[in-house]
Amino acid sequence: MDFAEYERDGKSAYAALAEVVAGILTELIRANGQYRLQQVMSRAKTTESLLKKLRDRNLEASKAIDDEIKDLAGCRVIFYTNTDVSRLLHSGLIHEHFEVVDVKVHHPEHDNEDAELYTSNHFVVRLSAERLAQPGFREFAGMRCEIQVQTILNHAWAEMAHDTIYKTPELDAMGKRTLDEIKARMRRIAQEYLVPAGYEFQKIAADFDRLLEGKTLADEKPLDAIVAATSNDERFDALVRFKDVLLPLYDDMSASYPVVVDRLIVAAEAARTMTTSVVVTPFGRSGGKTFKDVLGPISEILTFYRYVDPVKTFSAALALNGLAQEGDEAKAVVGLGHALAKFHYRIASYGVGVQAALLDQMEALGLQDRAANRRLLVPMLGDMLGLGVSCTSHHATEVRFHRGTLAATPELVAVRARAIRILQGLFVTTNTDPERLAILQALWVATQVPYQGGYGDDAQQLVMTNAAEILGFHTTQLPELSLELKQSCETWVHRLYHIYVELPPDMRSKPQLVEAQASLVAAALRFKKVADSDPEFGIFKLLVGYNSVFPPAWDDRHFQYTGAEEYRHSRFPDLIASVTEETEEAWFQRLDRFSRVDASDLATFPAFGKFLSQLAEAKPAIVLDYLARVEGPLKNFLPEMLNGVLRTAMRPQALALADQWLVDGLNLPLLAWQQRIADPFDEGTLQRILRRAMETGDMHAVSVACTAAANQFDKHPGTLIAEVFLPAVEFLATSGKYDWLRHPWTSWMNKGIVEGMDEPGSDRLLKALLRCPDLEQNCEYIMASVAKHFPISVLRLIGERIALGRTEAAPAGYEPVPFSLYMLPDALRAQLEAQPELLLHQAIDWFRADKLRFPFSGARVVVSIFPAVDGQLAERLMEIASAGGNEELAFLLALLEAYGGKEFLYPILRTVVDRLEPSDKFLRRVGRVMDESGVVHGEFGFVELNQARRRWLQPWLEDASEKVRAFADARVKQLDATIASETRSAEISVAMRRMQYGEDVRGQGE
Repeated sequence: MDFAEYERDGKSAYAALAEVVAGILTELIRANGQYRLQQVMSRAKTTESLLKKLRDRNLEASKAIDDEIKDLAGCRVIFYTNTDVSRLLHSGLIHEHFEVVDVKVHHPEHDNEDAELYTSNHFVVRLSAERLAQPGFREFAGMRCEIQVQTILNHAWAEMAHDTIYKTPELDAMGKRTLDEIKARMRRIAQEYLVPAGYEFQKIAADFDRLLEGKTLADEKPLDAIVAATSNDERFDALVRFKDVLLPLYDDMSASYPVVVDRLIVAAEAARTMTTSVVVTPFGRSGGKTFKDVLGPISEILTFYRYVDPVKTFSAALALNGLAQEGDEAKAVVGLGHALAKFHYRIASYGVGVQAALLDQMEALGLQDRAANRRLLVPMLGDMLGLGVSCTSHHATEVRFHRGTLAATPELVAVRARAIRILQGLFVTTNTDPERLAILQALWVATQVPYQGGYGDDAQQLVMTNAAEILGFHTTQLPELSLELKQSCETWVHRLYHIYVELPPDMRSKPQLVEAQASLVAAALRFKKVADSDPEFGIFKLLVGYNSVFPPAWDDRHFQYTGAEEYRHSRFPDLIASVTEETEEAWFQRLDRFSRVDASDLATFPAFGKFLSQLAEAKPAIVLDYLARVEGPLKNFLPEMLNGVLRTAMRPQALALADQWLVDGLNLPLLAWQQRIADPFDEGTLQRILRRAMETGDMHAVSVACTAAANQFDKHPGTLIAEVFLPAVEFLATSGKYDWLRHPWTSWMNKGIVEGMDEPGSDRLLKALLRCPDLEQNCEYIMASVAKHFPISVLRLIGERIALGRTEAAPAGYEPVPFSLYMLPDALRAQLEAQPELLLHQAIDWFRADKLRFPFSGARVVVSIFPAVDGQLAERLMEIASAGGNEELAFLLALLEAYGGKEFLYPILRTVVDRLEPSDKFLRRVGRVMDESGVVHGEFGFVELNQARRRWLQPWLEDASEKVRAFADARVKQLDATIASETRSAEISVAMRRMQYGEDVRGQGE
């Protein structure tokens, strides 16, 4: 069709097509019911506009303008909001009902001031085959129509721009400045008015929808539904909807809050008594919501609205505390208490009224109720003793942390005094060490100045005065405390003493601070005097703990770090001398008591073990007696005691005792541990221990024998590998036991016993690791050591683990290869860098075994070894790209898929594209490789990534190969559409978030 034919007949035909398309779109959109449609416009291109476009493109003589010009027929779908535009684009409606020929997204590029401001989504479509088969539509076969989708504001701008900017007359020596001003004004209108107005319309629509949803929920009486729910799953869902949808719409929360709180507590009580239901999902059966889950949204509601009525909130916290069990349930309630009791930055200027009101409620509780709610009250009271205030404020693009310091007003002084009294009262009625320590730690808060500074002399004096008072309380309670608590208290007192024993120069000239310091230091020294008068505590400090305070430390603040251990060990001879036949039993009871200290770290007992070893060497007869009857935690120190006796003349008796234990199958793990540190070491003894442990099925003893062999190997290699280590490891692997990899004080990094193995031994060791559930740190260390000499053996193990992971025979929780490796890649790279084909041969076998999952398993291993494709690896992969068969090409693309679409892949991918025909299925795989990405940052992360991808393809557009140019051209068009779409989504997200926080949508202030 030429221009004359279009003018004569074509225009009316295309106008009819546009009307048909507009009618179909209008019917489909209105039938959906979710859209705010303004209208669907239709038109055929005017002859004037068509002639101008043909002249601009030098197509005036074209006989096929219907092929050259895609918008002879056009429809514009106009919505009120961006949300409706996005909804239509994501619905697939156009693709489902039309044959889509081309898609183009028009949107200004991010951070490009000169970008075109026209915003719209264009679809070039034909009527579908199904539609053409219906009566009255056949005449439109082969004809195209352009569908434009945009908001009414973008439509208004586009119409004005079309009638001005795009219809610019030919200008010679006049009007250019005026036209530039028009263009600048159009840009300003778009940027300052239309774009923000579009986001405002979208926010209005979203808020109104939320209001309607809230009104609907309110009509359903949600609080009644929460209480009457027949399952905790139903109750949880109702709570979340109530919290997120309805509560923010309450106009007078203060009037509604008491009712809301009461109903929430009734709901919590109902949830506590309800059994957990079983939920059937496509992935299997799972447990339903529990009381803990229900407690989550209840606590969030009470926390958010806590200041509406602090007393009511506290009453609710008490009720929830009575319902909550220890663990996560209690944490949620305590978290609510923290939020309520802490001094908040935003309300600190109003005084301490909230804390005073809470103290009124606490003091009104009876002693029994206070004790019952100790876990809630103690942390709340500790919060009231802090002088710091803080809060966070959330903004569209940042979170701000606000901190300050309270002034030492009379009201604050009174609050702190009341809180201290309640804590002291709770302490004297508490019997357990953990509960007492929690109270002491809460009291210690009162002795700390705000770490951010900014406090005055009054605040400093208040802290010192409170500290002296609390020190006095500690001193009176000290005789009744356990040894462990005494140690904790003394550590704290000692630290406080050194903070204030010498005032900074600026404080020495202030009498009130000097007086407070004198009281505090005197109180600390009184505590020291009482602590020093307890000889049992003195012995305890020498033997147990890493933070013991010894007498010289009071005069030298650095003694704890420079002389404590030397002092401790210098006192051992005196202690050992005091162990006699007369005191033997008392010492046994003492050691038994000390060994029962609840230690959560590995630094509590090193001195204790050394003392027992020295005691055994000095008093072997007494320790032999201990060994014959040791039980409980003290038995854990049997290796140290046995080692000490073995270094004396009573070695035969000690060996006889150990032999008897071996025969009886007793204390085998401890005997193996003793061999771990034995000096002199006897391999025969360790072999006997291992054999007996295997006979009795004592897995722990076998495990310890592994580490004992590893520890002794460097000095006593002997036959430890063949006779102890490998048999033990294989025995444990048969039973699925791998705890030998996680023993304390044992690292398998560069372990001599592993690096000393030959290839058959290494293969046996690796085979034993096949069923290890995960290649955790020490397991990887072992593989890295083997890889230094036998990299192919390690690669074979990886392949076998990947293969096992695909079967039902894999152990529960089996992870063939971790997502990230630490040491192993470096070890393998060092061996394979010069010959990467060894790795590729293994990798292609992994690919053949499981093509679908290879990019997420075997390929990831290759990437960890060679994070970048360069050097000889790049050469080998380029060889496959240029000359490999179909299977090798499929392997190559699956491997490259794991590299996250990096730029260094493009030369290899260009080679692949150059050898393929346009219809080859592998071209889609090339696109998938390019589409992969790693981590992106920020709202415009994907926009920037796709812009980079477009830059990487620019050289392809000028490539000598037509196939490469065609692929790049299509790819760049796709990237243009993606960049525009991602930019639009990101800008909407940013604007909506800014409005959510009451900020200007353009980010120009709050």
